[in-house]
Amino acid sequence: MFSKIGFDRNIYKNVNLKMNEFNNYISKISNASSSANVTKSVSRLVTTPLKQLSFKDNIIDIKDGYYIAKTLMHGNAEISVKNNHSKLLLYELYPNQDITHLFSEDEFNDITKTNELIDVLSSGKPIDKIVDLIRIFMPNSKDVGARLQSLGIESGKFCEIEGYSEKLFLDNSGWMYTNEEIENLRKGYNTENWLKLGFGFTKDSVFTIDGKEYRLDNNGHLNLPEGTICVPSKVNIRK
Repeated sequence: MFSKIGFDRNIYKNVNLKMNEFNNYISKISNASSSANVTKSVSRLVTTPLKQLSFKDNIIDIKDGYYIAKTLMHGNAEISVKNNHSKLLLYELYPNQDITHLFSEDEFNDITKTNELIDVLSSGKPIDKIVDLIRIFMPNSKDVGARLQSLGIESGKFCEIEGYSEKLFLDNSGWMYTNEEIENLRKGYNTENWLKLGFGFTKDSVFTIDGKEYRLDNNGHLNLPEGTICVPSKVNIRK
C-alpha cells in the first residue's frame, strides 16, 4: 500500500514538473511574439501628427503632445510630453515591453539623453531648480550645450522656456546660467577692489567684458552697466 502511495506521488511530481516546463515554454513564445510586434516606427500608431520640438528665436514652447526632437548623433527622438513629464513615445505605446533591442547601444543612449533633457525643461519646476537638475544629473556641460544646439538654441545668448518670466543664458561652454547668477557675477566684478588683490592689476589694466573694454576707476573698481555678461568665456583681462 505504501509503495503504491509513493508511486502515485512520483507520478504527481513528474506531471507538475512537465506542466511547469510547458508553462515556461508558452511564456517564452508569448514574450517573443509580443517583442516581434514592437516596431521603431510610431507615426502610423498615433492619431496625432508628431510636431517638431525645437527652439525658435531661442524660445522653446513645450506643451502636452507628441514630438520629434533632434538628437545629438542619431537623428530624432520621438517623445510624449504629458503633465510636465517627457518620455520616449515607444514606452507609452508598449508600456510592458523591452524596446532597447530596437536600437544600438549608442543610439538608445543618444535618444534617452535628449529625452531626459526635455523632461527637465518641461518639468514646470522653478527656473533655478531646472538649472540645478541639469547640472546634477547631466554634469557633462559640453554634451548638454551640444544637445540644446541640436534643438535649435543659439549659444552665447539668452534663451527662454515659454511660460517663464526668467531667462537663461547658455554659455559657449555649454554651462547654463540663471539671470540671477549673471547679475551676481556682474556685481562681483564691480564690488571687487582689483588694485588691492595683489595680482599686479593697475589702473592701466584692460578688462574686455562682453565685447567692450573697461578700466579701473581711482578706487580700483569696475563700473559695469546692468546687462553686462561676465561669464568666463566673455572675459579677457590684460594687466
